[in-house]
Amino acid sequence: LEDFGLDYCILYPTLGLILNTIKDAETRRVAMRALNDMHADLYNKELGYRIHVPAMVSMHTPAEAIEALA
Repeated sequence: LEDFGLDYCILYPTLGLILNTIKDAETRRVAMRALNDMHADLYNKELGYRIHVPAMVSMHTPAEAIEALA
């Protein structure tokens, strides 16, 4: 990041975009939770002071989004 003159960045990986296409609601929720856990382990734990990856939240229904945020 120093080479680009940045102190902090928010990283938006595109891997999570395909998870929204999963038809089965339970599978979709589990896959997104697994992706969020993976990003937390890879980026936010060790590099959270420099790089942050926001969580993916499924919003197929309002109830599903609220459940993911709770």
